Amino acid sequence: DDTVFGLLGGSGASAADRFVGVPSMGALARGILSDAAASPAAGSTLTSLFGAKATGVTYSGEGEGPAGARWTVKSSDGVSRHFDAVVTAGHAASFAAQAAASLPGGGGSGGSVSVDALRGVSYPAGCSPLYSLLVAFESPLGDAAPFDGAGVASSDDLRWISRDSSKPSRQRSDGLDLWVALSTEGFARRVEEQAAAETAEAQAGAEAAAPRAQGGSRPTEAQLQCVAAQLLEALRGALHAPLPPVAYVHAQRWQAGITRAPLGLEPPCASWEEYGLFACGDWAAKEAKVEEAALSGLAAAQAVGRAHDASQRMRSLLSTAPPPGGPDAAAALEERARASWGEWRCAAYSPETPAGRFRESRWWDAPGREAAAEERCLVTAGRATLWPEGGGPPVEIAKGDWVTFRRGFQCTWVVNEDIAKRYAYFDAEGAELACE
Repeated sequence: DDTVFGLLGGSGASAADRFVGVPSMGALARGILSDAAASPAAGSTLTSLFGAKATGVTYSGEGEGPAGARWTVKSSDGVSRHFDAVVTAGHAASFAAQAAASLPGGGGSGGSVSVDALRGVSYPAGCSPLYSLLVAFESPLGDAAPFDGAGVASSDDLRWISRDSSKPSRQRSDGLDLWVALSTEGFARRVEEQAAAETAEAQAGAEAAAPRAQGGSRPTEAQLQCVAAQLLEALRGALHAPLPPVAYVHAQRWQAGITRAPLGLEPPCASWEEYGLFACGDWAAKEAKVEEAALSGLAAAQAVGRAHDASQRMRSLLSTAPPPGGPDAAAALEERARASWGEWRCAAYSPETPAGRFRESRWWDAPGREAAAEERCLVTAGRATLWPEGGGPPVEIAKGDWVTFRRGFQCTWVVNEDIAKRYAYFDAEGAELACE
């Protein structure tokens, strides 16, 4: 790979590998997802959907959503889909703020950042526009630009330039040298202020127009051509060299171009691991840069991994295996359970009996149970669904089942039919404890 990147107005250049999607940037996600689908983790499934935009996301709660899923995501194709966890990756934090606000307590606790902070870096309030330039030269820039991409440290108008025709599968047969340049926030602000002043002047006699807010009316083609000329002149100034004749030039306005004041989170992502919500983007980092967005994505992936591992550990604390020793041992234990173990009952969950949906108690914290390592129980009536904390498939228990809850296990119970169980507590050596 002979691609070279540098820093105009700074020092140093490198020939390190860089990656770009072919034929478009969406190919990166497609490739990663196809690899994951070909080698799925044990017990996992992966479904990819392209061509539909997520339009809303809400938290339902453990065992509350369809099929018990905690999250519902609505999309532009009119379909609602249900998931155990949600990861939002976006340039602005709008979607993350919406998702967090649907959490218990409005997302105000249990997360690494507040909903108000997310709204502060959301579109439009937390974003500033940028302008980009696409220009095709009739001949290569040559020695004036001995690189394929560079940050621009010596310009008030440009922050990045790259030779688009250097990318794989984007070489041109007509000999044109195609470049892309990205403006600074300051340049975009000056353009917006000038456009607002021109609008106010054109509306003579009317109330002076306020500066156009982010997300306002789109610039006219004449305004974009003016911007293109300014960026082209800035490019010439940054390269300190005359430019070849121009075959084509066009400017474009990015409405949510850059986050004004990134949050500087450490690690650079937002997460509510208990509820399965994760969010990443340049808004979470110390600086609003493409590189920071990538690092934020890696941090979110690590948070997802931690949550998954925690979920697996949680599930390992629950067992529905019958007692060891075969049928005779199980029959003897059942006789003892019915005769001397404690009894617990609960009515089925319904709007009239909401007590049938509850969070598993921390029974090991109760006085007298300091030595208890597990609760063993026999379900003597009814049926319930247990949703382990952290997501994942539920566990169904019903009359006749033996269930062991080990210290630390947390879940949400949904009692489907009036249920009863006999239970007792045991220490780490398996000895039954005399406690209520």
